[in-house]
Amino acid sequence: MDIFPFEIIQTLEMLEKKENVLLKKAAAEVEKAKEYTKRKNKKGRLLAKLNSSTCSAEFSIIPLSLNGL
Repeated sequence: MDIFPFEIIQTLEMLEKKENVLLKKAAAEVEKAKEYTKRKNKKGRLLAKLNSSTCSAEFSIIPLSLNGL
């Protein structure tokens, strides 16, 4: 039984790290989209927004993985 709480803590730490990485990626993509908007680069802006949406979607999956704990 001693290993079980350790595994939960380890899993939570891993998920927190993953969450931070995804938040940073999403923020970077939003900044790229803003730069592309300033330069009037529609294709670049749309791709950056799409990537930001993808990061946000991945981020929303993390709480679902916590339900299994």
